[in-house]
Amino acid sequence: MTPASKFARLVAYAYTLSVYDFGSKDGAARAHIETIDGLKTVAVPGTNDFACWLADLDILTANTPLGTIHQGFHLAAQTIAGQVIGETPDVLTGHSEGADLALHFAGDCCLAGHPPKLVWAFEPAHLCIDDTLAGIFKHYGVDVKITRHGGDIVPIVPRKIHPWRHPLVSPVIPFGVPTPVIGGLEDHYLDDRFIADLDGSGL
Repeated sequence: MTPASKFARLVAYAYTLSVYDFGSKDGAARAHIETIDGLKTVAVPGTNDFACWLADLDILTANTPLGTIHQGFHLAAQTIAGQVIGETPDVLTGHSEGADLALHFAGDCCLAGHPPKLVWAFEPAHLCIDDTLAGIFKHYGVDVKITRHGGDIVPIVPRKIHPWRHPLVSPVIPFGVPTPVIGGLEDHYLDDRFIADLDGSGL
């Protein structure tokens, strides 16, 4: 089991929960907290309900202390950000929409004076249209790891209207072999193959 797959397994487990430490099962933002290798870790599952889909599709922009970012993700994050910040986590991790929220929460924690050590963002969509959040991570020395599994299309959307981007501290980390499914949808799911490919990558 690699360091990355430990966190991915935690996020996969978070998808199965009916009760969360913060947020509700049918909300756009919910989070589970565990300690992994002595690190307090906040895990954020991604899109699997109607509220999440509404957040995903709200691609207007919001001007925030983190820069100009995806409005849907910002509004979702705000519903539990205060609670996440209060936990002063060492690690934030998430998948899909949850990866974008994990990045958002990491930035919130930095601005609150409690920067996390590490962010594992598995398959996030583009969150930003400027480099403000990336600059915050660099300033506070946060180790930010953003992945793209195989040919997954999610980490390269949205692409139109604005100069969408990830809050990159280092390049997006590719792993796994693309499937032939159009759009790489099979590569997006946080399933056994995803975990196995992470283990095989040595991440």
